Amino acid sequence: MLHSCCDDRVEQNEPSPSGDKRATVTYRNCGVLADGTSVMLSHDGSAQQHLVVSAEGHHSFIVIWKDDQTLKVFVPKTAKAGSFADPQIVHKNEEVDGTRIEYW
Repeated sequence: MLHSCCDDRVEQNEPSPSGDKRATVTYRNCGVLADGTSVMLSHDGSAQQHLVVSAEGHHSFIVIWKDDQTLKVFVPKTAKAGSFADPQIVHKNEEVDGTRIEYW
């Protein structure tokens, strides 16, 4: 039987104002293999998740709903290119499943 060598930790789980969507910040630590932080968007009651943004390494992304159609994502300096450890943002979407994404 195979076991995952990764540890997944939900760091923030934010429902939209109407409660029909959910933004989730997750940190996945796979030890020496890799680690990364991601923001995912889902509809409540659905197991399907859509990628908003992901970065290599552990970062303190913060999600705030501006309204039901707009999600604001704070990207910390540690996740931006040129920072001390120079991590990479792997994926960054401006729109996900009909929801606008604003970064600051």
